Parts: sequence; structure tokens; C-alpha cells
Amino acid sequence: MCTTDLYRYASYAFRYLGSSVSSAGLFVGVITVVAGVGGSVLGATAASRAEASLGPAVGSRALFAVPALFTFPGTVLLVWSLLLNDQVRVRDA
Repeated sequence: MCTTDLYRYASYAFRYLGSSVSSAGLFVGVITVVAGVGGSVLGATAASRAEASLGPAVGSRALFAVPALFTFPGTVLLVWSLLLNDQVRVRDA
């Protein structure tokens, strides 16, 4: 989920779901922290496994390759969310 989509959710929750500004902001903050910690753990695990499986000669390069490889699915999801942004309509409550 893109960061701007999270902020749009906060606006959506405030306008249409009747939540307060503080609870919508808290929800966005919690999602951001959980996604950041989860991404860091997943990236560190993938980099250390790639480093161990490729051997010491190539393994140090894996620390640079793994973040680049994780960028590709993130880019696809970002473009997908931007393209779907105009297709999703919210009906008035």
C-alpha cells in the first residue's frame, strides 16, 4: 500500500466512516510502523539468506541486490494502485 493511499484512507475514514481525526491518524501511524518493521525484517532475512547461499565471493553483492529486487514488486503495486485510483468510486453516505 502506498503512503498516499494511507493518507487517503485517513481522509476517507474521517469523512465517510465517522471516525475522529485522531483515530484515523492513529490507524495510519500503526500501519506505517508495522509495515516498516515488517519490511525491515523481511529484507534483512532475505539478504542474509542470499548472502549465505551465494557464498562469500558473491554474497556481499547480495546485500545490494536484495533491496533492488524488492523494489520491482513494490513498483508494480504502486503503479497498479495509481491506475485503479480513478476506477474506484465511493458513494456518498
